[in-house]
Order: sequence, then C-alpha cells, then structure tokens
Amino acid sequence: MVNKLLKILLEHRRRFALAVVVVGGALIFSRFSPEFPREVELKLMLGPTHVEVTEVRLSCFAAEEEVRNVCFRFPFGAPFELVHRVSLPEGFYRLVIDREIRSGESRRVTGSFRVPADGAVIVRAY
Repeated sequence: MVNKLLKILLEHRRRFALAVVVVGGALIFSRFSPEFPREVELKLMLGPTHVEVTEVRLSCFAAEEEVRNVCFRFPFGAPFELVHRVSLPEGFYRLVIDREIRSGESRRVTGSFRVPADGAVIVRAY
C-alpha cells in the first residue's frame, strides 16, 4: 500500500509540487490579506462656506495611533468637495479634519470609517 502510494507520488511529482505551491500560497494569502492596504476614497464636503477655507488637515487614526495625515492649502478658497484617496489596511479608523478659515479661526470635525469600504466614504466636514 505504501509502495503503491509512493510510486503514484513519484510518477506525478510535478503535479503534486504544483498543488503544494498553490495550496501554500492560498494559505499565506488568506493569513496576510487583511494587512494588505486597500485604497479608500474619502470625499470631504466642505459646505457652503468652502471659499473661506484656506487649509484642510486630514488625519486617520487606528486605535490611538495616527497612521496617515495630509494637509491641503487653498490660498483662494477650497472647493466644495475635496476628494482624497488613501491606502490603509483592513480595520476601523477615526478621522480628524481640521479646517483653517481665512479669518484665522480653526474648526475640527471628527468621523469614522471602516476599511474595506463599499464605495466612497463621504464626510460632512462643516
């Protein structure tokens, strides 16, 4: 019985090796796939006073750790809608948006989102 099994394995060793590689690759992918970054589109709606916004700082936090941040400057006023794409691993994120107004006043808006997201994440940032 063992000799017969060994003979079959030796005769089909290439196919067996390919099967081992495919199954091993699938196991490794399934283990690490949640850690692979996924692109998320963030749409920030800056509201009716968007022309008064001169700077937008966007920070993404996982737990209490800041994992991404970006700053946009608009010397002539921001657009009504600001779109930003970010790559993040799967998980739950807290979003902090700081808006600087032409008068020097600063306003903060917070939100949250999950990766992967179904479509764009729309945030009312005013």
